Amino acid sequence: MSTITTNQVTTAESENAFASVFELIGRVGIAAIFLLAGMNKIQFYDANAQYLASGGLPEWLLPLVILFEIGGALALIIGFKVR
Repeated sequence: MSTITTNQVTTAESENAFASVFELIGRVGIAAIFLLAGMNKIQFYDANAQYLASGGLPEWLLPLVILFEIGGALALIIGFKVR
């Protein structure tokens, strides 16, 4: 039987802490892409609605797209269902 020393436990805990920080940074980075895209759609709402219509999609889908982009970004930031 092997015993775990205090030093091994501390190293494992610090590696886990670093992994958590890097996961948070990654989630915030990806969320920023979606958040900025959603905010851009709000800022240029009419142009985006026309772009959707030119592709054959109804304009009423734009609020849903904005909701999914911003809501998804916020869910990523808070860590909802990330694992």
